[in-house]
Amino acid sequence: MKISRRSFLSSAGAGTVSLSMGGLLSATACSQPSDSKTNSFENDSQALFIGDDIAIAQTQYGKVQGYILNGVYTFLGVRYGADTSGKNRFMPPQKPEAWEGIQPAVFYGNTAPQRMENRFPNNYGTFVDHWNYYDVSEDCLFLNIWTPGVADGKKRPVLVWMHGGGFTNGNAIEQDGYHGENLSKYGDVVFCSLNHRLGPIGYSDLSALGDKYKDSGNVGMLDIIAALEWVQNNIASFGGDPSNVTIMGQSGGGSKVCTVAAMSAAKGLIHKAVPLSVQP
Repeated sequence: MKISRRSFLSSAGAGTVSLSMGGLLSATACSQPSDSKTNSFENDSQALFIGDDIAIAQTQYGKVQGYILNGVYTFLGVRYGADTSGKNRFMPPQKPEAWEGIQPAVFYGNTAPQRMENRFPNNYGTFVDHWNYYDVSEDCLFLNIWTPGVADGKKRPVLVWMHGGGFTNGNAIEQDGYHGENLSKYGDVVFCSLNHRLGPIGYSDLSALGDKYKDSGNVGMLDIIAALEWVQNNIASFGGDPSNVTIMGQSGGGSKVCTVAAMSAAKGLIHKAVPLSVQP
């Protein structure tokens, strides 16, 4: 049976990031796509654009470069906070240092330290839930952005996703359903997801050891506030409206949504909240 390239790419979706009309796509020799090229499989056009001057966005700390896939600008592993290990362990999140040049943003940031049993392939369980886990590190304050346009003057609604796993497990791309490409493309929204500190490093109350640790029991939530502050200050460069930010999360993420909505530090950073399947 002959399968057309168009049918194959349409069914394979985001997994075909390295395919184009000419086979494997060069990561350095692409030209900037025109609007007519970036939006469709319908004309069997190139699916991925990466390299050169493509998908560059300005943040308050420096420029980042992602890629364009299926007409959606994708930025993965964008740093919103400093490394939380060493002197920053159990401390409120610190701002990252500014950088010169252009930082690559084409793969997910580290996952917060957590128990990893049964998160890797276990045959049928992995097939139905498809857990996505990569490097685990205390340097985990990263977010991901999917947007239909960069610095195009538009003010799209912004949706910030908070992952499940209670307050001890999970990450921004834990399940395939957390991938923001289709929602961004067909909803014309800027979709963000984030990693933050979990478990003992995110929620250990060490205040009895002195005023230095007065915030230690809540730094995981303060990480989320820091991410929302980043969104407030930078999302306009990614085609988003900082005055129209919705936070949404499922299960443990729903609990985080409720917690953020009750935090005075979130005032002015969020405008709508959607908790899904909240854990008590």
